[in-house]
Amino acid sequence: MNKKPPVVVVLGHIDHGKSTLIDYIRKANVTAKEAGGITQSIGAYQVSVETKSGKLKTENLITFIDTPGHEAFEHMRSFGARAADIGILVIAADEGVKPQTIEAIKDIKQSNLPFIVALNKIDRPQTNVKKVKEELIQHEVFVEGFGGNVPAVEISAKTGKGVKELLDLLTLMAEVEGLSADPAKPAAGVIIVSSLDSQKGVLATGIVKDGTLKVGQWLRLQSTHGKVKALRDFEGKLIKEATPSTPVQILGLEQLPAVGETFIAVKSQDEAASELLPAHSELISNKVIPGQKVLRFVLKAKESASLDALSKLFSQVQTQYPDIALQVVTKSVGDVSTSDIEIARRFNALIVGFAIKIPSIVRPLVAQKEISIKLFSIVYDLPKIVEEWVKQSFAQEAKALEKSELAVLGAFSKSKDGQVIGGKVAKGTIKKGMLVNIKRQENIVGRGKIINLQHLKQDVSVVEAGKECGILFQGDDVAVGDVLIES
Repeated sequence: MNKKPPVVVVLGHIDHGKSTLIDYIRKANVTAKEAGGITQSIGAYQVSVETKSGKLKTENLITFIDTPGHEAFEHMRSFGARAADIGILVIAADEGVKPQTIEAIKDIKQSNLPFIVALNKIDRPQTNVKKVKEELIQHEVFVEGFGGNVPAVEISAKTGKGVKELLDLLTLMAEVEGLSADPAKPAAGVIIVSSLDSQKGVLATGIVKDGTLKVGQWLRLQSTHGKVKALRDFEGKLIKEATPSTPVQILGLEQLPAVGETFIAVKSQDEAASELLPAHSELISNKVIPGQKVLRFVLKAKESASLDALSKLFSQVQTQYPDIALQVVTKSVGDVSTSDIEIARRFNALIVGFAIKIPSIVRPLVAQKEISIKLFSIVYDLPKIVEEWVKQSFAQEAKALEKSELAVLGAFSKSKDGQVIGGKVAKGTIKKGMLVNIKRQENIVGRGKIINLQHLKQDVSVVEAGKECGILFQGDDVAVGDVLIES
């Protein structure tokens, strides 16, 4: 058994500085590349840091897992905690314990994960470290000096203050935990992200927990299998093998694996394909309560973990519309495809796509089938998109249900061809050939048909609201003051 680098998960509330901390350690500005400045998928990075114990300086590898703080990504955070050896709970010292801080604490405790509290944004004048530590006690997190032994470090991820002390503490904790692995064993690890590339196929990012993963090996997972065609490190560079604690992108799996699936290297294709779980259908069967209106959606996302978060957020949005069933007819990973277009057409559904594209080859079909698509790059834009679609859809429905009306301003005696009427369109549109009811005061007193229609002494087929017109009408007698209502 050999000593292995620690896998460290960084957890905390949205915008408390998790990615900024990793940026500082990596000396690479990842946060600026994230849409909206927030992490929306699990990122894994391996860095070499110099730490000091007494007078001894050493270079140590540490693998960091950055997790999203937005509430929709609870599943991803939970998995990140289970995949790691050590946790860092980042709390903004000027804001204190927030809802996703509490979720992160639950994930840490459920995973029995040793962790450090990083009190961030210590450079801000509004910080109150004592208050934050007292708030942690309410959630049974007892830091050193406040009744417990959980280490707490004051840092500024922006300036770097305290970060060196945090890294020294991480290294010491890894030593105490005695983290080890056997590089000679068959590779075993976990999937943290999976996505579908239109040219390369299935791309799965995993962390090797034990053994050594090599190009050409067969892998067995719970839901899929495959032969490793290529490996890339976290910087996208091709590598031939990945040792314990290494984050690696794997090319060669047959199907998209779920976040959290474990993989193991085996000797043959037959062994890799054995004991697979049955594929599950992606068609969703949402219940519709009698009397509810229905709006249907096709959910798309770049990665499987993001799709899970999108589905959860969609369920939360549903609670805002008790009279409307927001029905997801299908969900999948990858850019908009021709099958998505066909499903959207068949179910009259809106395609909602997170961090994806519409390929040029698909665009003509979108226009031809008159499919509505909303693409977005920040996950919490979803509620706004749904709200806009609800308003648009039911505004169109209300317009379709609204009956057109014409106020009769002049009525002449009948001839063999019909009765000539002058009027003004009060609602909707009056059309040639329209069947109408005759309303007099509050009662329907007759019916008839518009045989001919004129506007400004010109024959027309339609006259819109607010305009006057002349009508040749066949039916029951019409009088001044009557209203003709579309039947």
